[in-house]
Amino acid sequence: MFYARLLENYTKACYGLVNSTKKPYLVDPETPIFCLDPSQFWKEDENVPKDSYMALANWLGPPVSKAAQENRSLKDNDFYDGTGRLDKALVKSFVFNVFEFEKKIFDEFSSRLRTGLFRFIVDESESMVHQPEALIPPYFLLDSLSGNKWYEINKEIATVAPTLKGNFRLYMPLFITESLLETSRAQLIKDFVLPSGVDGVLLWVNNFNEEEATVPRLENYTSFIKEVSETRKDLIIMYGGFLSLSLAQLGISGVSSGMQFWNYRDINKVPGGKIPKRYYVERLHKFMQYSEFTRLIKGYGAASCSCNYCQQQIYTQTDPPLSALKGHFVHARSNEVQYANSFTSFPSLKGRLLNEFNQILTDPKVPEDDKSHMKRWASVLNAL
Repeated sequence: MFYARLLENYTKACYGLVNSTKKPYLVDPETPIFCLDPSQFWKEDENVPKDSYMALANWLGPPVSKAAQENRSLKDNDFYDGTGRLDKALVKSFVFNVFEFEKKIFDEFSSRLRTGLFRFIVDESESMVHQPEALIPPYFLLDSLSGNKWYEINKEIATVAPTLKGNFRLYMPLFITESLLETSRAQLIKDFVLPSGVDGVLLWVNNFNEEEATVPRLENYTSFIKEVSETRKDLIIMYGGFLSLSLAQLGISGVSSGMQFWNYRDINKVPGGKIPKRYYVERLHKFMQYSEFTRLIKGYGAASCSCNYCQQQIYTQTDPPLSALKGHFVHARSNEVQYANSFTSFPSLKGRLLNEFNQILTDPKVPEDDKSHMKRWASVLNAL
């Protein structure tokens, strides 16, 4: 899953990645970022937005482009006319522009390769870029439903998007605060999951950290996932961790960690800047600061990894490169995905995981603080 600013700013690299791997991909249009303080996107030492921010805003058009040009946050009232009514024509044109970006960003780049001043002579079969796996309409954070203008805007997007998707699949984002898991489940499913033409759902519970959440919070989260999965629509978790991944046989179609290997994300923390050097401990299914991991591994050798990144670049240095830490995470997450997919039913996967968790929970070599999340996960899995 590419977030849109990265795709616009590094089109050539993303194009090459998709072309070489032939992997299916999605484009996150990132529309919630335009509701944030635009100073978070200013150039260094300049009070003007970064080029990728402005370029994406111009692609998406009004009202995003107008707010960006005025160097201000997008407001819900930007979608309403002078009489206080939701401007449905504006919403429709906005959805159309978002879809055009997702469908054409690679096509335009490919066209430039063939017709530009410095043309590349390439084999057509090798240069063909597949279209996105599905289209993702614009979306905005929902923190309440009744009387909420952002809710009305999102609902209108969900109404018009199926009419504009053409032959593509449509994945509807459901970007919510955690409080809505307790108060508004049925309404969310009715308005954003069940409408005809919606093929799948992208669930993002803002700032929901599976490793730190309490058992009641995790139970709310997993039971909502069960309810959505019962609609038989594809369900992809945005910024999910291993607990989400372990629900593969319970209806989850996919889990995205984002381009900066996050297992949760707060919209108020903008992608970009320096990425912390975290090490993913596959045995414990959690991230740790690398200094904490080196402490752990001294007493618990089973936490070590045999991948080339670890053996050649990470364990040999006190300050390993970020690229190696990322490579190790991709290796570990790939192992986890293959493991989850190797089971044919959720009960069989759950039984195996509970046994593994119990082994770690009863192992005195693993400090309590490093495995406390597994105790909560085991409680939640037991109840499913």
